[in-house]
Amino acid sequence: MTYLELVRSAQRILRATSDKLGSAPESVVGQDGINDELVYFIQQAWLDIQNASRNWRFLWSEGQLTLASGVDTINPAANPDYESILLADSDGRGRFITLLVDGPDSETTVRFVPYPAFQQSYLTRGVRGPGQPGNFTILPDGRLRFDLIADRPYTVKINYRRRAQRLVDNNDEPAMPERHHMAIVWWAIVRYYCVTRDGAERFRAKAKIEMDREMQILYNEQVDEAIMLEGLE
Repeated sequence: MTYLELVRSAQRILRATSDKLGSAPESVVGQDGINDELVYFIQQAWLDIQNASRNWRFLWSEGQLTLASGVDTINPAANPDYESILLADSDGRGRFITLLVDGPDSETTVRFVPYPAFQQSYLTRGVRGPGQPGNFTILPDGRLRFDLIADRPYTVKINYRRRAQRLVDNNDEPAMPERHHMAIVWWAIVRYYCVTRDGAERFRAKAKIEMDREMQILYNEQVDEAIMLEGLE
């Protein structure tokens, strides 16, 4: 559903409980009264859900960065939707990202070293390289630093978590499978509409059953505990 369709869905559910809501909005812009509130409630509900788990699969993405010759640091935040890196732990090799040397057939792993250990092991050794990096760390400011100054340009492949999406325009769509969109509607009703209304306790209890059901389905399908976000174990 689009942003507007989500607002209209919430309004339709609430209209069934009250004859004071009037007609459904035709836009998310320029509303007043309850429709203006619903526009805000849906926007906030979607932000809340995205921030409810650090491991939503629908927020995962892949990216490629260029490690230029003669440098040892890259900034993944140059990608405008980047929030934080995702590191896989596979085959007992520890957490890693991958490096392309001469195209897709030359992919190699670059092992992650926590920053304090990396700082003690690599940063105090004077000139490091040039060469092909084999280890990297995440600096306090979020940049990636490698153990060697690159002897040539390399393509660095990463998985990352995208920034939370803010709905703005009528046709904006939440970046998760549409079958889960009703979770946004019920969240907006339970966490925003009902708590701003006197005497809505009974309706909120019923709506919360629907919200909990939708959120449980979302968690079951969209959270993978095998992937760890750096710094959150």
